[in-house]
Amino acid sequence: MKEVADLLKISYYKVRYCLQKEGVFRRSLSEAIYRKDNPKGDPFSIQKFNLINDGFYFGLGVGLFWGEGCKKDMKSIRLGNSDPHLIKSFIVFLKKIYRIDEEKIKFSLQVFSDMNTKKIKEFWARELNIKES
Repeated sequence: MKEVADLLKISYYKVRYCLQKEGVFRRSLSEAIYRKDNPKGDPFSIQKFNLINDGFYFGLGVGLFWGEGCKKDMKSIRLGNSDPHLIKSFIVFLKKIYRIDEEKIKFSLQVFSDMNTKKIKEFWARELNIKES
């Protein structure tokens, strides 16, 4: 509504009043932002996949998410695990089942003060075949 008001050079409240008067349904702010950020639809929607070839990754990915994951918000999910093989498999799950672009996958580390941050970054970059950054 704010964008429409700015475009028409009228107040936000005028747009809101007109929508209410005409009985036009309004989305919540979070849904409006989500739809604007995802014009092609839900980036987490399941694509068709071959159960015989990809069923293992589907089961593994759903199980890992269920046991060790969470939805941060409408745009992202999180998985916490210290086994690089499981994390690699979860990445395959995201790419095969959800068709998530590898460039959109981000990583973070929890490093304690008595650990060598440089060595830890090098280890995970090597194990996951990703950039240290």
